[in-house]
Amino acid sequence: MEFKIKENDKDLIFIISSMFVMFLFLFISITYYLEDHYKTSIFMIELAFMSFFPYGLWNYLKLRHEWIYNQNLILFLNDLSNYVNTGMPLREAILQTARNKYGAFSSVIRDLEARLHMGFSVADSIEASFSKINYKNNKIVKTLLVIADKVGGDIGASVSQLALAFTSYINAKKSQMAAVSSYMIIASIGYGVYLFTIALVFDTLFPQFVKLSGGITAFGSGFSLSLVYIQQFEYYVFLSVVILGFVTGFVSSTLKENSFKSGFFYSGIYILIAIIAQALVWGL
Repeated sequence: MEFKIKENDKDLIFIISSMFVMFLFLFISITYYLEDHYKTSIFMIELAFMSFFPYGLWNYLKLRHEWIYNQNLILFLNDLSNYVNTGMPLREAILQTARNKYGAFSSVIRDLEARLHMGFSVADSIEASFSKINYKNNKIVKTLLVIADKVGGDIGASVSQLALAFTSYINAKKSQMAAVSSYMIIASIGYGVYLFTIALVFDTLFPQFVKLSGGITAFGSGFSLSLVYIQQFEYYVFLSVVILGFVTGFVSSTLKENSFKSGFFYSGIYILIAIIAQALVWGL
């Protein structure tokens, strides 16, 4: 797949990668000096998850680029359909669209224009130019346009139907993304409330319990509420936070992007929030 990152995306990668390196250094430092093996275990688990964050970011950016590309592809098809329906031959209609701007799709239409000016046939030019981008929808458009040119007939109707079909696809995808965005907002709020509650309990309530542990027993069995038990409970709670963030990120990615790989990006964001909560609770 030919995937070129824009300058803004390069800046985004640099910023987030810098954050990742910073937290990596932080984790190594903490686990090196920390004697508490419960906290060390949590940091190591988070480090393992966060190590996949750059991979998830890369796939997220590829999906975003493909989404933008598809939207510009639809604009091209709609313009091409309008030109062909006015009676223009397909070759002239394509050359006419080359005067317009189509964002991420512009490189394809410029290459297509150059090939037509060099004397290549419409079918061969479409085949060569569209093959440079290996997106699924791009392949479909390429195949159908080549067939329409070779078969002939009512090319205007064929292009119009193609434009209508892809427009419907984009609209359905937008509706799906809007619905999933609402879910992600609710999930993020729930995750934040869960973390806030944990931070409040461990930072405020449990320290008071530990001070009184000498005189407190649980369940009438002589079980003393001591720092050791607090640490063990704290370990399992924060482990559940990491797992919850990991699962939430992958569910969000699957529903919104229809991709498992970019889940490492969304999961990384949730785990990063958990790290900040831990830093507040543990005073790091």
